[in-house]
Amino acid sequence: MSYIRWSRIGGVLEPLQGTPVIIEDNCFIGARSEVGEGVIFREGSVLSMGVYLSSSTPIVNRETGEIIRGEVPHIQF
Repeated sequence: MSYIRWSRIGGVLEPLQGTPVIIEDNCFIGARSEVGEGVIFREGSVLSMGVYLSSSTPIVNRETGEIIRGEVPHIQF
């Protein structure tokens, strides 16, 4: 189960070329966030309040400098 409240989640199941939003277990999506189609939330990922995220938004891993697009990675505390 993931916690999502007062947020907008996009994505489609049809047409076939459309890509859905995938939210794995134990994710947190902050209030007033918007997620466009094609984004994948890996298990345990966190999206802060008021963020707009699309499949082309770059996400930078601060430890490695790796740039990821369209996927919110798992976060460990």
